Amino acid sequence: MEQIIIHNISIDVLRKDIINIRLAIYPATGKVRVSVPRHLSEESLHEFLYSRFDWLSKNLEKIRQRKKTTPKEY
Repeated sequence: MEQIIIHNISIDVLRKDIINIRLAIYPATGKVRVSVPRHLSEESLHEFLYSRFDWLSKNLEKIRQRKKTTPKEY
């Protein structure tokens, strides 16, 4: 699996036999993964990731804020 770092955000790149690009943030770990078609160029991948950077950073911040809250006691 490839890995790209954009503005200190590590993104795992998984190339698959798919048509669309899928960007996912896993809340449990805070990991970011993007699944892309095998034929997609590096330039197109970087262009896509930079176009989604605001969404990515906003949602990563939300996940970090959730992790900082204390667990509920019952």
